[in-house]
Amino acid sequence: MYGFNRIWIEALYFLPRGVAPRPNWFLLLHRALSRCALFHWRSLRESMLLWRVQARPWMGKHGFSYYEDKPLARVQEELHVPLQRSFSILCVFAEIADPSDADGGGTCAIFKGDYGIVLIAQPILELLARRKEEALSVIYHELGHAMGLEHPDPYDASVMGLGCWAGLKRTYINEHDRAYLLSSARWARAKWEQRTCYSEQGDS
Repeated sequence: MYGFNRIWIEALYFLPRGVAPRPNWFLLLHRALSRCALFHWRSLRESMLLWRVQARPWMGKHGFSYYEDKPLARVQEELHVPLQRSFSILCVFAEIADPSDADGGGTCAIFKGDYGIVLIAQPILELLARRKEEALSVIYHELGHAMGLEHPDPYDASVMGLGCWAGLKRTYINEHDRAYLLSSARWARAKWEQRTCYSEQGDS
């Protein structure tokens, strides 16, 4: 398992067949991930989010209605994106929506141990386009799930709890989740320093 000292986000913009891209989609995604990375760094100091937004939209093979049912699974069928060797998150901003999910439209995430996958659906993109702060905390909430974070029990005002819809300026990472992320970051750093030490000894 990779540690969380550096977390690589590979972001892309997904369009169903026949759907036109937003005029400023690249800037929207870049700004959102920049704000999430800043929140992450200010909260932890020992773990960084690094990201890249793919320069061209990813064009889906099907029309809008095909992706309404189980949107993440449908999108995954079409994506084959190589990820970095550090812990990586594939973050898909998609112009699709699940009508059964009134709030997020199918926005969700999964944690796979060595990587995570996030789907940010159309309703959250609409909030981003309107510069709504709550869109940013929803995005970080899903990134948190992709890193293995769960909803707190009992619920609190943290970003993984009730703070999901509060905006990043009005929420925080709670102590339980900070401990989880920082312990993994420190473990990864120790492993790297140990490997570097052995390499230097071998070169001498």
